[in-house]
Amino acid sequence: MMQSNNNTDWLEFKGARNTLNKAIKVAKKNYFTTGLEGAKNDSKKTWKLINEAKDRQTSRSRILDIKTENGSVDEVAEISGGFNPTALLILELI
Repeated sequence: MMQSNNNTDWLEFKGARNTLNKAIKVAKKNYFTTGLEGAKNDSKKTWKLINEAKDRQTSRSRILDIKTENGSVDEVAEISGGFNPTALLILELI
């Protein structure tokens, strides 16, 4: 990387950087404005754009197994059954 201590170079760099950042902001605003207008009556597309704008990553985690007092459970029916005692305990506490 080349480095210069010249003030003129620094001012030129800052000007180019600021111009680029402004262009990126304008492009993003246009992209999301156009996208939201196009997704006016589609809430799924609207939320997809909102999450994209906020730079959120969507991921769906799948529970492969849970640990219970009696060991590890990996069958779907048993996993859902493993949550029931906990849910009942919470409901009793409320």
